[in-house]
Amino acid sequence: GPAVALTVAAQFLLPQTDWGQMLLGGAVGFGLFLLLAFVGRGALGAGDVKLAGVIGLMVGYPLVLPALIIGATAGALSALWLLFARKASRKMTMAYAPYLVLGALVGVWGVLGR
Repeated sequence: GPAVALTVAAQFLLPQTDWGQMLLGGAVGFGLFLLLAFVGRGALGAGDVKLAGVIGLMVGYPLVLPALIIGATAGALSALWLLFARKASRKMTMAYAPYLVLGALVGVWGVLGR
């Protein structure tokens, strides 16, 4: 979609772009979350899967792995806090994208900080 096109276009502005790492990162992010969506039977939506692919394109491989782990951990901690605070129940759903974006920001800052 548009996010993929913009991410790839933005890579032309970065002289240190490693296209192999970028494409592998996108494939790993998308593939990993697609697998988790199938195994989790609806725990992740198609938007989360696509976002993981875009994050992979943005940070490349191998940084896609810690970026997604940070996002998933932040989402899990938030869900646990909501459960313990009785602000949510196990049957409720929550938006996962903000936490994935948090992981992506950490990953992007890691890339730019090199």
